[in-house]
Amino acid sequence: MTFLCPQHHSQLQRMPKHALIGCWLRWMMAAEPHYLARGWDRVLPLVGSAYDLTPMICQQSRGDLFSQRIAFVSAVFLSNVLHHSGREEEADRVLMSANTQLAGSQLAAVEPDGEIGKILSDEPRQRQLVAQYLNIELHQRRYPERRVH
Repeated sequence: MTFLCPQHHSQLQRMPKHALIGCWLRWMMAAEPHYLARGWDRVLPLVGSAYDLTPMICQQSRGDLFSQRIAFVSAVFLSNVLHHSGREEEADRVLMSANTQLAGSQLAAVEPDGEIGKILSDEPRQRQLVAQYLNIELHQRRYPERRVH
């Protein structure tokens, strides 16, 4: 799943890291009012495009911790948006991909006792992470009730 068209992807790849981080932040902040209003169709392209920027940022950063952290925050935020958009399988894939990408990273090495994986499976900690980095309060995920009888 990609959100940036090939033309924009190509243009963005030529930008320096600081410009990419600025773009990432602008898209995340532009998504906030739509997210709070539950306007998923407006949030998804913004958060998805910011998520698509993170590999470019990480590549230029050669794996610095800040870049890896924003990649992690992007994955958590995008997964939450996909869930609320009714795209649960894609939401799960984003988290699994983040877990795979970050497993051998510098970020995973400095976080104690598999903390990255724990956050990916702990929704309250995901909300804390996004609030810490973006000052956005994530909506809690909701699942349909399943009755046994």
